[in-house]
Amino acid sequence: MRASYVRQTFASLCVLLLVIPLLSVVSANGSGLLLDSTTLVVVGDLEEGVGDVNISINVQSHDVASVGALNMTLVEGESTIITSENVSLNLTSDEIITIQFNISQLAIGQYTMNLQLFGEVGTPFANHTESISQFVKRLAPANAEVSDTSQWQIIPVNSISGEASGNSSFRDGDTGWAEVPVSNSGEVDFNGSIGFAVDEGPYLFQNLTISPQSSTPVNFTIPQLFESNLTTLKVNLSGLVTTHDISVGPPPLARLDIIANVDNSTPQLGQQVIWTVNLSNSGELSWIGELQCTFSNSVVFSESFFVNYGEGQSRQFSLSVRPGTLDCSVITTDRLHDDSVTSFSHTYDMDAAHFSTAGSAGLAIVGTNFHVGDDLQATLIAHNGGDYQGNARLSISDSGGSSEGLPRQFSVGNSLQLDVSHTLQGSAGSRILYWAVISEDGLVDANLSGQIEVQVSPSQQLEGEITSVDWTTSDGLVTEIDLQLSEGRSRIVRVQVGHSNGDDSVTVIDTDVELAPGQRSLSFDLGDPSVAEEVWLSLEVTDWAPAPLSQMNSTRSASEPDVQPSAILGVSNPAVPVSGESVTIAYTLSNDGSDNIAGGILVLKVSSTNEILWQESAPLVEAGDSQSGEISVDNWPSGVSVGLHLEWRSGESQTITTKSYPSKAPTVSDSFEIPWAAIIYGAIAGIVISAVARFVFVWQGEDPDEKNQQRAQRREARATAKEDAKKIRQEKINPTGKQEVGCPSCGMTLRVPNDYDGQARCPACTHVFPVTPIEISEPEPQKVIKDDEDIEDIVASEISQTTSRELKKKVAAVSSQKPTKTEQVKKKEAKQQSTEPMIASSNSGGDEIRCPSCAQRLKVPYDRRPITAKCPRCEIKFMAEKQ
Repeated sequence: MRASYVRQTFASLCVLLLVIPLLSVVSANGSGLLLDSTTLVVVGDLEEGVGDVNISINVQSHDVASVGALNMTLVEGESTIITSENVSLNLTSDEIITIQFNISQLAIGQYTMNLQLFGEVGTPFANHTESISQFVKRLAPANAEVSDTSQWQIIPVNSISGEASGNSSFRDGDTGWAEVPVSNSGEVDFNGSIGFAVDEGPYLFQNLTISPQSSTPVNFTIPQLFESNLTTLKVNLSGLVTTHDISVGPPPLARLDIIANVDNSTPQLGQQVIWTVNLSNSGELSWIGELQCTFSNSVVFSESFFVNYGEGQSRQFSLSVRPGTLDCSVITTDRLHDDSVTSFSHTYDMDAAHFSTAGSAGLAIVGTNFHVGDDLQATLIAHNGGDYQGNARLSISDSGGSSEGLPRQFSVGNSLQLDVSHTLQGSAGSRILYWAVISEDGLVDANLSGQIEVQVSPSQQLEGEITSVDWTTSDGLVTEIDLQLSEGRSRIVRVQVGHSNGDDSVTVIDTDVELAPGQRSLSFDLGDPSVAEEVWLSLEVTDWAPAPLSQMNSTRSASEPDVQPSAILGVSNPAVPVSGESVTIAYTLSNDGSDNIAGGILVLKVSSTNEILWQESAPLVEAGDSQSGEISVDNWPSGVSVGLHLEWRSGESQTITTKSYPSKAPTVSDSFEIPWAAIIYGAIAGIVISAVARFVFVWQGEDPDEKNQQRAQRREARATAKEDAKKIRQEKINPTGKQEVGCPSCGMTLRVPNDYDGQARCPACTHVFPVTPIEISEPEPQKVIKDDEDIEDIVASEISQTTSRELKKKVAAVSSQKPTKTEQVKKKEAKQQSTEPMIASSNSGGDEIRCPSCAQRLKVPYDRRPITAKCPRCEIKFMAEKQ
């Protein structure tokens, strides 16, 4: 802290030692009034334009009190005083005062400002003085001016090559360059914009900067100019427009001259003459165009020409002379010199047919509201008032082409109607139609030609679009289209709609539709194709032309119905159907696709024979949904296991599901403990006894062959009876006829027939597993009686428990009787029949009949029965009989 204080004290002493000598000098050199030049301030110096100038400076009385005055003068040039002003001073010692002088609205120019002290003036030193002289200037503002047009440089340029044309003046089609000097007479920079325009065109501006007291050229591009006696170039500088007029001459042109001569100057009516036409070009440019000659409103010569400058071309054509005027002229889009000769005419006057108007109707146009592309019908009634008959026709032309009607022959004094049809081609708007009556052998009045104006609207726009395509199993392929016709007439449109698959296309709809202006929607059913990738629409028109932007074709992709059918056959009711009885079977139809399945049929068939058990219409199955129902079978087929398959057909989709059902033959219930076995045995015994009795009665009258045949029949009857007895015994041993099996997947207990051998499906988990039949022990079969035993022993064995000896005696008594003669004849006929092979038979009330062996259905015409038929399945022959 002490060291810091010492350092500060030392620094202060050093500064004081330095300042004291200076103070003594100033004091020594002042001693009065002096101006401090460093405090002089001039506000307004070197500023732009007329304005105020403010001057301020400090005056100090050095060392002593002083009295005096300060004088300010502003001098222009050498001696012209603009302003002068004195300020009195009375200052104490070392007093400082600021003196101000104000000069209002000092004009532009350069001035000399003088400041002078009077009175007790001190001795000047350093920046302190007794007088000051300084220039004061007000600057002139920027002043840009476009130079006189005589100083402009304007250069024509060939618009094709982009180079200077070298011409002294502009020609039609030239562009150009313009160089315009612009000067700035001001004393400050000019910053602004300058624009250029031709005639009434818009100004194209560009930025412009010009230094003070200088000039700079500004370049402009002149756009393409066209021939004109007066073209004005305009330069706009800060709103001040300078104009320069030039003339644009014509481009290089061809100059044509036509001269025509005829080989016979005094021909007769109908005589052929030859005209020669010479076409020369004396201009600066080659000419290409067409020379056309008309006679009596008909074109008799038309040919294209190319004539180089300084050259000529010659053509000839023949003419059948008749009253009328021959007119020839050039047709060209190129400009020609004004002094060109481009046409000539010659008139023939002689007796011939003379065509004039019949009445004052003139040309009549049929219809109104025409559009581009429409056919216009025109009619006119003409009259032949000449000395000869003649032919005439009506022609019509416009900017889009020409048309001629059919010629008609006019007798002298006859009036006929002439017609022509003309297509209105080209653009829309007001159309001038030129019409004329043409005759090769008559004079045509001038009033049989003329022009008529019609309004032609733009072509009507036709829009055709396919808005939707729906393909479902219920409705097939259906499409909707929108047809739109713009304002105007109603039109006939041919509409074709079809579908395609790659290069294969099928037209389904082909019809004519009358469209009124506006929009119309139509829907078409395209059937149910097997495959289709897209649907297409095509529109065609006749007798009129749609607008070029019309949409005449449209396509849209088609997606086949996304159906994923599946079917399940469920359980039957009863669980084990009985042959010949009614059964109901549950089924479920599912659709895993994204489209509905509607319509179609369900058919239930026997798998082994394809016999149709049931058929009905299928229900609607929506996308992602399922439908369940029941099938009623009135007559269940026979068999231990009946295999069924369910067919579900809808459109192109088809699914088949198969399932086997255990079944049994019809049985008699023993729930009421009825002794069915005894009844059946008694019935069999009765049948056997009756048969034996009959055989005994006729035994003695039969020969050995008959006995052998009867013995075989009896043996078959006994086998049948034994089989029936065996079934009854099995039913007695196992009355229910079913066994219980467990599902290996979920453990659910199922009941299936004892003799079923096949696959079973669990109704709970749908698991499929094999099932084998149960072996059932049978009682010892009775001893089979041999076929070669005597008839008496057979009778005794079969009826040992149910007959008596009296019956045996009665049989013996009957057998001892001799057969009568009639009985012997019958036996002989029976013997003959027994030697013939036995054939099965079947009958029905219609053409359809069943095979007696396998029940297969087949057709045998009803009106041809009885007839032998052969089953196509088991190949057995049987007799088809009428019912």
